[in-house]
This record gives sequence, structure tokens and C-alpha cells, in this order.
Amino acid sequence: MRFRLLALALLMSLPTLMFAASASANEPPPVTVDARVSLVRSNTQTMICPVAEPAICQGPTRGNNAAINVVVPNHFAHVSFVTLTFHFQGDLFDPGEMLAIMSGEGFANIDVVAQSDRVLTLEAFFQPADTAAFADGHQHFWVWMLRGSARLADIDASVTGFTS
Repeated sequence: MRFRLLALALLMSLPTLMFAASASANEPPPVTVDARVSLVRSNTQTMICPVAEPAICQGPTRGNNAAINVVVPNHFAHVSFVTLTFHFQGDLFDPGEMLAIMSGEGFANIDVVAQSDRVLTLEAFFQPADTAAFADGHQHFWVWMLRGSARLADIDASVTGFTS
């Protein structure tokens, strides 16, 4: 049991350790910038994966493709983290459902209750292409259900990195 707790503590601190190690003494400190615009295109908010378990929807398709636009007021030389907060309304993110974004990163609801909010953090070490896509301050991407259905009412975004 102690080994599991130690392993969990190390895993939870890994992003912080990697982030601290990536900054040199001569670099300015990283900045976190909240998106000036982060929206879900209105006619794409409801996402439904029509396949039955155990199958999953492999990618965005018509009726299962929330279109997201994010604009941050900065350009970045390097993006370290992108934090996305998903807000569900009406059709919440139910137990057993799974959601994916961009290159397939995502999450599942393994809880026993439906979720109205969920946070996903992309890290440059693990998702270099997805985080780098936010470097110019503008990003358009798709969100889709791998399993189940949900209505994505809103999304918040923040980008952490080194400005150019």
C-alpha cells in the first residue's frame, strides 16, 4: 500500500518536476494566459456516438463533432500546458461515457454520477503536437464522443508557456 501511495505521489508531481527542469536560469518565467475567446459553435454542441458498446466512435463525424475555437492574446515560443474546462448542460457527461479531442486525447467518466464540468490538461511532454498547436494564439479543433452522448455548452481554455 505504501508503494502505491509513493508511486501515486511521484506521478502527480511529475508534471511540476518536468516543467521546472525545462526552464533555465536565463529564460523568463512561463506565463499562463486565459483564452480571450473560447467557444463551441452553436450548431455542434450536441455530440452522439451512435455505436453500441464495446465499439467506440473513432473520430469526429456529423452529429458527433463539437467545433471549438480558442483565441489567446499571446503568441508562444513554447507551450508547456493547455488546460481545457468542459461545461456540459442538458445531456451531462454520464458514467461510462468517453470523450476525445484533437489527436485522440480525452477522458472517461468512471464515477457513478453524471458530470457537468470536467478538466483536461494537455502537457507538452506527453502531447507535443497538440500543445504546440496553441503556440500562435489561435486553435480550432474537434471534440467528439468515443462512447455515449453529451451536450457541450461551453469551454474555458488557458495556455501556459514561454512567450515569444
